[in-house]
Amino acid sequence: MVRRLKRYKRFGNSPINGPAIILLAALLLMTAAPAVLALTKVEGEYQIMIDSRKQYRSFPWDYDANNGDTWNGVNFRIFSAPFPNTEAFVKFEADWNPGSNEWENPVFQYRESHVRYRLDRDGYGGDVYLFQRQDRYWVENHLIQVVQSDKLKDSDNAQGARFDIWGLKGTNFTFIASDYSGQSNPGAGSQAGAPVGTDDAYVARLRRLFFNNDLRAGLTFNRRMEGQDADPDAYQGVMAGDLRYTWRNTDILLEYAESQSKNTPEHMYGVWHLRRMNLKHMENWLPPDAVLRGEIRSIRFGSPALGYYNIVPTFWYYGPGFVNPLGDGKKDEQGVWINTWYLIPQRAVTLSLNYTSTVNREFDKKHYTEFYGEIYTEYENGFTSKMSYSNRKTRDYGDPRYTDITTNKDLFAEIQVESSLAWMRVQGKIKNLGSSRRKELGSLETSVNLTDKLKLYGRYAFGNDPARLRKGLFTQLQYRPRGNMDIFLEYGPNWIGDTPDPVDDNDLAGSGDNQDLVKLIIKGYF
Repeated sequence: MVRRLKRYKRFGNSPINGPAIILLAALLLMTAAPAVLALTKVEGEYQIMIDSRKQYRSFPWDYDANNGDTWNGVNFRIFSAPFPNTEAFVKFEADWNPGSNEWENPVFQYRESHVRYRLDRDGYGGDVYLFQRQDRYWVENHLIQVVQSDKLKDSDNAQGARFDIWGLKGTNFTFIASDYSGQSNPGAGSQAGAPVGTDDAYVARLRRLFFNNDLRAGLTFNRRMEGQDADPDAYQGVMAGDLRYTWRNTDILLEYAESQSKNTPEHMYGVWHLRRMNLKHMENWLPPDAVLRGEIRSIRFGSPALGYYNIVPTFWYYGPGFVNPLGDGKKDEQGVWINTWYLIPQRAVTLSLNYTSTVNREFDKKHYTEFYGEIYTEYENGFTSKMSYSNRKTRDYGDPRYTDITTNKDLFAEIQVESSLAWMRVQGKIKNLGSSRRKELGSLETSVNLTDKLKLYGRYAFGNDPARLRKGLFTQLQYRPRGNMDIFLEYGPNWIGDTPDPVDDNDLAGSGDNQDLVKLIIKGYF
């Protein structure tokens, strides 16, 4: 199948010719279906953005349409279901963003497409996708991030096929093949005009339930073939096996994985040494190219009158030679994480205590520990509060002559209230408490529903550094005249404090400061 996909690259890098096969299949499906049975619809959206800035322009409050932060675009989506269980989809777009668009003007071009067949009867069925430039690489990860979609989609340029089968006595199976089409550049090969080789990737996931669903077993496989390297037979991948057993209200989870490679000299092979088994030093008995991770969810003590105390212990070992080009990329790390929480009976108060310890022995030679405590309280009339304290300590023993110890202590507090008319949240954080690197960070957010169609959001954040006081003010007026149209008029840098907790934003904790800018954004959907 992958060999067949590679032949498509002979159509070249033209944004229109690239998806020719899938687009042709989609058009055939639409045209071959009887008109009375086919469901075909055309949808789309557009965005217009205008911004004016006082700083970083040739003249104060200059309007620059070619600025890299400006993005204007329009797209059209065609969806068709010509036969039962069958669908086809294709999307075209034209956008104008000088920071990422290499063309001098907006170009109407192909974006993505797929054809699909799905069958489901009495819990048994299958689903088949043939797709281009879509993110359909997700598989269920157990405890280890064996597969991450970002590593397979080749910056949204990959094409591939996906097969899912379910039913069959509690068995689910998924197989995915991906071709890194973005690497195809005929001009880069040894023969002018001839296609060059590209990487291929394969993922398989098998899962089955046993003993009235109390036991679940799974296997995950991935492999990436280095098609552009000098050795086309070189590959790297992972084979992983996982178990989950449910005993009463407790789940016991375990997963083991090993790297696989061929013609890659950096790979570190090893074997088991069970006689050296030691939970504190797993590197003594587990192979260097292996990963072992376990977790219990959750151990519970208590009674309805006294309340329940819950504990979730987790441990993991990533060998220094573990290589996974399609996963999270972790290696050389051993650690433990203990998560606990206690809900006080007859009071809406939750106490949480967490402890983390990780050590990197082979490369970084660091030992990291963290203690985290939190109290969360719910009050009447929509008020809530949260306070937390964390103490992190990093021991760096990379230099054999001494150990460098760094301590980071953070204190956090939050109060928020919400009603049908408005919402407000106040946050404060003292970062690196008790040291010369101390910072005070704060934020105030409000959101007011002025009318059914008009809403005002505001966020003021500040950071008091040892050297200076920084601030960021962002306000946005949101107007939705109808269900398919949004209009935003905003002032200030929206990137300062744009994380779920504004005081944790790196722009605020770093060097971000306020800028005078006004932006108008109009979005429409049809």
